[in-house]
Amino acid sequence: MEPEYWLTPFKLCLAISCTLVQPEVGRSQRPVLKPPSVNTPGTIAVPTEVVELSNARKEYQRYQQLYQEGAVSRQQLDQAESNYKAAQRRYNQRQQSQRLQRSELERASLEAELAQAEAYFQERQRIYQRAQSLYQEGAIERQQLIRAEQYYKDALTSRETLRQKLRSQP
Repeated sequence: MEPEYWLTPFKLCLAISCTLVQPEVGRSQRPVLKPPSVNTPGTIAVPTEVVELSNARKEYQRYQQLYQEGAVSRQQLDQAESNYKAAQRRYNQRQQSQRLQRSELERASLEAELAQAEAYFQERQRIYQRAQSLYQEGAIERQQLIRAEQYYKDALTSRETLRQKLRSQP
């Protein structure tokens, strides 16, 4: 068990954004952290699920110790464990939801990038075809045709790379 004065980044984040709520008089609980109801300027918003999980874990650990000392009943310990598991489920659901949102944002971003790459590819393809015509007419030098071809191939590669990334997205 780490010393009480040791602050991990997680605990520091909690301490910055949450208020300490003292237990009611006569209760044997330690103070708990309460998340802010609104994100006030100068504070860091911590998801409620994170705070609830932290509080439920601490409470469950306290009840385990109290149960071993014979100070609380098995039913009270079971209730604390149930609360802790419920908080874990809510936290895991939030994490899953955030992963899904990130995935959807990444996909939308890739689709937008692909649309831009497609437009750029079509422009470069048109320029390359025009350069081929001009070269056959003798209006441009071979070096200019080669440069137009390289831009066309680069645009094609970029477009295909983005298509592949999009296909590999879940």
